[in-house]
Amino acid sequence: MEEEQNVEELLEALKRFQSPTENLKIYLSRATLPYMTPGPTAPPFSLDEKYKVHRNHLQIRVQEHRERFIKVMAAKDPTAFANATSKFSKLFPNGPLDVPNQGADTGYAFTVPAFDFRMPETLLPHPTNLVEIMTWVNTFPTQTMARVMHVVFPEQTRSWNVTTVNDNDPDKALWQMLAWRKAPGPSRLEEFYRAPPPDPLATCSMLIVVQPPWILSTQDIRAFVKSRSMPQFNVWEPEAEAPMTGAQRMWAKLWDNCIKRKCHRWVVTSYFGWIFGAFSPGRSLSLSSFPTVLPHDSRDPTVLEALTFHVACSMGIVEASLPEVR
Repeated sequence: MEEEQNVEELLEALKRFQSPTENLKIYLSRATLPYMTPGPTAPPFSLDEKYKVHRNHLQIRVQEHRERFIKVMAAKDPTAFANATSKFSKLFPNGPLDVPNQGADTGYAFTVPAFDFRMPETLLPHPTNLVEIMTWVNTFPTQTMARVMHVVFPEQTRSWNVTTVNDNDPDKALWQMLAWRKAPGPSRLEEFYRAPPPDPLATCSMLIVVQPPWILSTQDIRAFVKSRSMPQFNVWEPEAEAPMTGAQRMWAKLWDNCIKRKCHRWVVTSYFGWIFGAFSPGRSLSLSSFPTVLPHDSRDPTVLEALTFHVACSMGIVEASLPEVR
């Protein structure tokens, strides 16, 4: 009986699919983000960059309100997050679903291409700035993640969506964000959209920070992951400007934004590299799930698998904590 089941699973894995809804589990394991070719006027960059580019000039400094954020810690077990993601992916349907590719109410659709799946081709302009890169992130990983969540967990994710965070940020050419959040009911929508950001009527469970690959290079994002401490505010010399590395500026800005929106889980990406993590309950330290960067074309796990798992964790849909830390 077990051998027959294994043969059936093998045959299922070898077939070509018309749509992700024919086998969502296999789709998620094969869906890899398409390569994002930069536009002709985009600043130069290389994915094989051996040095930091030193262009991440975020306008942030050491401040007293951030004094409890003192430490960044890495995963003790580098395989724990990937293993938890793999275990979570096994919960997805392994057969046909009676749902369309695109949600009728949200318009979210499966857009990330996958081997042996016949997907409608999505063509986007080659990006030259962060606004256009945000279109790539919105069109492929976050839209597909949202569609997966709405299909698999319809009740828990009702009214949840991916929203661009429109702050008056002086760093908007370097740093932009998306929020996975729940909007209020129809009776409060007008009040919801009039509220200043971060609006107090929405529930945000996770932030996605996007920076251009010519700002957040391969080495810059590695330095961000390897950073371990934060400079502390000097109460005796409050006007003194304590030096901060580029990685520490990123951590400080990430901490500020998660505090502002009362969320713990976060993602940082240049589209080509992805990091997943969370702040501790007291936000005195932050944990990164991987000791290395997950590339956009990763297959074990795929970015889509990791992103979906991380969102489910942020909502409490699955009981999963980040790996133990040293």
